[in-house]
Amino acid sequence: MSTDPNETPRPLAHRPNLRHLKDQARDLVKAGTAKSITDAQFKIARLYGFPSWPKLKAYVESSDEIGRLEPAFDVNDVSGTTGGDHALQLPVQTSEMYGAFSPDRSRLLTGGDGPDPQVHIWDVETGNCIHELTGHKGPVAALAWSTDQQWIASAAFDQSVRLWDVRSGECLLILEGHRPYVRSVDFGQPRQKLLAGAGDGVVRLWGVPNGELLQVFEGHTDGVYHAIFDASQSRVLSGGRDRTIRLWDVGTGRCVRVMDGTGVQCLAWHADQRRFLSCAGDIRLWDSESGGCLRIFQGHSDTIRSVAWSHDYRHILSASHDRSVRVWESETGRCVQVLQGHEECVVNAVWTLDHRSILSCDSSGGLRRWAMNG
Repeated sequence: MSTDPNETPRPLAHRPNLRHLKDQARDLVKAGTAKSITDAQFKIARLYGFPSWPKLKAYVESSDEIGRLEPAFDVNDVSGTTGGDHALQLPVQTSEMYGAFSPDRSRLLTGGDGPDPQVHIWDVETGNCIHELTGHKGPVAALAWSTDQQWIASAAFDQSVRLWDVRSGECLLILEGHRPYVRSVDFGQPRQKLLAGAGDGVVRLWGVPNGELLQVFEGHTDGVYHAIFDASQSRVLSGGRDRTIRLWDVGTGRCVRVMDGTGVQCLAWHADQRRFLSCAGDIRLWDSESGGCLRIFQGHSDTIRSVAWSHDYRHILSASHDRSVRVWESETGRCVQVLQGHEECVVNAVWTLDHRSILSCDSSGGLRRWAMNG
């Protein structure tokens, strides 16, 4: 990607219109990934290969035929791609892997079971191992990156959460007190807060790296599988084995809403911070204010491990134990593409930052990049 302000960037394969770019900037601010519209515009310019927003804007406005940004896949190609256009087999020593892609999609964090549970950081393009992190005494069951990619968190069946320095591989902190396992970790923004959800149904909010216990959220009657902050960091959403989703006030620790009827593997907020997704046996779209389920997405034949919104929130991405990755229309609930080729359970899938590809990983260490039809 060029950063020379005098160099003419390469032509965009799909020229976006200005309205789309402005909407994209507003979405970044709403999602909390940009501090301001100016910051969001800079991030978007860099994403498209331009050194500044004015240069991207001028390029977009330079043609009489300003096209729209095409979808990253053919909505009529329900059968999808087989295999992926780039596949690697990571040499993980585990039969049940957990994976988390870095925010910039350049690295993959993995952990799992095995006689000597370890956390590994891999280069997504080459499959090379960058770091091997040792210390956990039980299977690793949750992984997370800080948004600045300087720290990672891992949680395990040894009842602990470990904080690691990405550059050095050093363990900075061990958080204990959870019972009997820890299944969820999530960094706040900034990274000085860390949520951890455990098998006893308790979610704890920690200050890091000082290890101070800041808040405890109690109410679930079984293990919490995912707990996440909203963009304001004032609310926490959690769910798991007790088939409830709970919304918490961070300041008081009080549960302000309970939504019944589904187990939870993964949760994902919409940018409006009112709606959110949950997944387990199916995918559900919820209204956090009313507590109502707005839509159900059905098609996977086994447990769904991850769910994510597209950058414009028009589509949803899911990964499942049925060895497939699916793309859905968020407004209709229609599955518009099925990606098949993994030989084991798919545990995570994300869009790349240019929205033209999908990355996915499976429980045996299979890593695939899918170039979407456009």
